[in-house]
Amino acid sequence: MALWGLTDALASVPSWETVTESFVNAKVDADNDEIDLGEHSFETGDKVIYQSGTGAEGTGFSDGDTFFVGRLAGSTSEIQLYDTLANATTNDGSTGLKGLTANFGDTSTLQSIPQDLYYVDATEAVIHSNIEKGLGSPGWWKFTTKDAAEQFTAGTALTVSAIATGGVFTCSATDVKIGDRVVITGSITGTGSINGYTTGDTFSISAITEGTAPSVTKFTLTTTAGAALTTGAGNGTGLTFTPQIDTGVRYQAEHLCAIKTTGTNDTGVDGSDDSVVEG
Repeated sequence: MALWGLTDALASVPSWETVTESFVNAKVDADNDEIDLGEHSFETGDKVIYQSGTGAEGTGFSDGDTFFVGRLAGSTSEIQLYDTLANATTNDGSTGLKGLTANFGDTSTLQSIPQDLYYVDATEAVIHSNIEKGLGSPGWWKFTTKDAAEQFTAGTALTVSAIATGGVFTCSATDVKIGDRVVITGSITGTGSINGYTTGDTFSISAITEGTAPSVTKFTLTTTAGAALTTGAGNGTGLTFTPQIDTGVRYQAEHLCAIKTTGTNDTGVDGSDDSVVEG
């Protein structure tokens, strides 16, 4: 996997992902360690690389130095530079702030360095573990991982008011989606039956048969292994279905552009960065 900055040159990354902003010495506020870029698209936490261009390097700066951006609150143009992402995220000017001296040349630039871009070559695009993550074709991808718990908040327990043959459950209006998990608690009173469940087991919502989130009123379930539940019709009560937080990792992959046909590191497995995506 050609992870840019490790085996690929920054210049080979899709240009719209590597924004460059320039500044002149007159826009450097050395007293407050701030740079006025004018209107810009950098966000707090963005990693950037400094280049002096044809002008002089600023004191304490060398071409190729990397920093993390901290946007100034209430300003659309001014930024500060920090040594680490953590310090930039805190962005209070107390720790890790890069000191500035107003002696930069007038061709200085800061270029964003994306931390979530990967080049998938033709060999890696057919590796099963990459396909599972959504990286199923060669080219440049924006790829991130998220804690699944950040994507779904556990809801309140919902009461089943009817059970239909075929595994359709009627419930009070609730905010669930296909793939969400629920745990069944309680015991059936009245008529109706469910085969293949044990109180306290977790199941997945396999289909929504009436309503849409947040007002779903009928749904079907499978076991988490994908087996359908067998039910008998009735007005079964006494069961509650509580949505559960689905723990683990979710992958987000966006295909930015197709494979290049020229250049280095475009074929074969490059090695040291493969585990970043395959792991």
